[in-house]
Amino acid sequence: MFMENSVLLNSIQMAEFAARGCLRFDGLIDESLNREFLDLFPVNIGANDKYVNKLIPNCKPGKLLSSSFPVNHPISKVLDNPTVAGALKSLMGTNPIFDHHHVHLTFPNRSRVQTNHQDSTIDLRSKNFDIQIIYFPHEVTAEMGGTRYVPGTHLRTIHQSQIARYQNIRGQVRVVCPAGTIIFFHHGIWHGGGKNTSDVPRIMYKLRIQPSGSQSLQWDTTDINKERILNWQRPKLSVFDNAGSDEIPNILMSSEPWFDNSGRLEYMNRIRFWRMLLNDPEIDIDYWLTRVENEPARQHPTHA
Repeated sequence: MFMENSVLLNSIQMAEFAARGCLRFDGLIDESLNREFLDLFPVNIGANDKYVNKLIPNCKPGKLLSSSFPVNHPISKVLDNPTVAGALKSLMGTNPIFDHHHVHLTFPNRSRVQTNHQDSTIDLRSKNFDIQIIYFPHEVTAEMGGTRYVPGTHLRTIHQSQIARYQNIRGQVRVVCPAGTIIFFHHGIWHGGGKNTSDVPRIMYKLRIQPSGSQSLQWDTTDINKERILNWQRPKLSVFDNAGSDEIPNILMSSEPWFDNSGRLEYMNRIRFWRMLLNDPEIDIDYWLTRVENEPARQHPTHA
């Protein structure tokens, strides 16, 4: 379940996830399955109804994802989509674990803007990461105030609400999408919900998943070899153009609009993350980590 006939991510997609902390698939889920999911909720559900999340299965945290949902439930069918299943395998490895899920139901002109925040301030893991699958079963227009997020922030750990005062960050994306859109988020990405100023409710389903084993080399790595890896260590600040034909180092070294001079810290964080994904502690790009890891043994004077 969830892994059969899956389409694994490729190395370009994994590099994009490593650099930006998200992967987006617009209109991935077909209309009939979107309708089946929406039919779980009554059309006349009230703005004060606190029981909307009782309309989805009450799953136990820590249980294998593959056994968390009834086979014919709409959520199972979404997870069985070959692209969704392949992304899950590529990012989480085998036998991922259910953490929690939630339906975010936002009513017209009755909601407040959710502040920007980063989930899981308590999560200090450096070797693994969770993902959150965000599913929009209907079209989201600009007026509906869909989820906003800031690409590239996933590796910059902050106190959960430290950024709450900031509503407009350079490079911020506000979700406007067709029905059936799926976004995979690294658990650390900065995000928040917008105010719904349309005349229809907005529904978004969130599912958080944890790994149970290795997250290294789980995607389609057939295009990665030692020769290619060596070419990622490109001349720095040379007269030659560093941007070559290999998309992987170009993606990993791409800047975000919110970067200032401290953006170089994100390049270094990305390389460390990429090392974990490839299970290779020697990988570097543009000499960023090599220069700070160069610690020659201290020379002691010879005593006569």
